[in-house]
Order: sequence, then C-alpha cells, then structure tokens
Amino acid sequence: MADNINDLELFVHIVAAGSLSKAALVLDSSPPAVSRRLAAMEARLGVRLIDRHARRFQLTEAGAGMYERAQRILAEIEDAEAEATCHSQQLTGRLRLGAMLQLGRSRLAPEVARFAQLYPGLRIELILADDPLDLAEDELDILFQFNVPQTPDIIARKLASTRLVMCASPEYLRRRAARSNRTTCCRTTACA
Repeated sequence: MADNINDLELFVHIVAAGSLSKAALVLDSSPPAVSRRLAAMEARLGVRLIDRHARRFQLTEAGAGMYERAQRILAEIEDAEAEATCHSQQLTGRLRLGAMLQLGRSRLAPEVARFAQLYPGLRIELILADDPLDLAEDELDILFQFNVPQTPDIIARKLASTRLVMCASPEYLRRRAARSNRTTCCRTTACA
C-alpha cells in the first residue's frame, strides 16, 4: 500500500512539474530514476499514463483520470493525517476561569459550555463572585474583568467595550434631585 501511495505522489509530481526532468529536481532524484518508477507504475497498472516524446509530454485519457483521483486520494490522506495529529494534540487538564457574577452568568457560561464541548479532555472551572477576583490569590488561569489590571506582569487583552448606565427610581431621584448631578452621582447609594 505504501508503494502505491508513493507511486501516486510521484505521478502527481510529474504531472504538476510538466516533465520528468523537472519532477526529478523537485523530488531530488535523477530523470532516469523517475522514468523507471513511472514505467514500473504503468507496468503494474497495465496502462500507459503519460505519452513521452523528445519534446512532448501529454497525459493519456487514463493518465488524466488517474491524476484527478490521485490528487483527491493524496488530499484525503493528508487530511486524515492532520486530523489524527489534531487528536493527539487535544487540550487536557484543568482551566480555571474567573469573572464577576453577572458577567459570568449572562455572557461567559454559554461560551464556556461550547468551549467545553470542543475540548472534552479539558476540565473547566468557572469561578463567579460578587467581589472582585484576583488571578494569583484565586489561582485563576484567566480572569474576565472590567478594569485594567495594575500588575505589570499580567497580560491583558481588551475583549469588548461596554457602557455603564445609572438607573434610579423616580422617588429616589426626587429625594436626591437637589444635590444630584453627574459629578455627585458617583457618591450616591448604589446596589448591583
């Protein structure tokens, strides 16, 4: 089977190069060696794949069909190898994520669930809290937060922008109206 695959690769290289001598350069071989391998492949198949003349190189009808199929087969083999390699490189272990409670519930939980399905070997812990979390103290791998970290050794990436909106009941505003404006509103009683 491996010889057949090698023959298909050789044949595709020959056709793609447009001549035996150019294919020999690509394959780091000699033109006679490439010619012998092609002749052996044609003998094994019992059909001529390429008409070779001094100045002309042309695929036969069987050669054209073989070239199309060989390309597909080699692409499938390459895809299968890539997929197998991908499986051997699956993420495993534990990943601890932290976030404020509301952000975690509304935005992160659904995304974490999807991520966990993609990487079943990964055990994801989502830590949600009302109080701000700390990467080191809470032993987190990733922390989603609204403010920029002040520690210089932490790598931070902006993921999104958001607007803060202050809301108050009409009764509260009536009681505080005389002294409430944009600068003093930050000193008012608040709850989340």
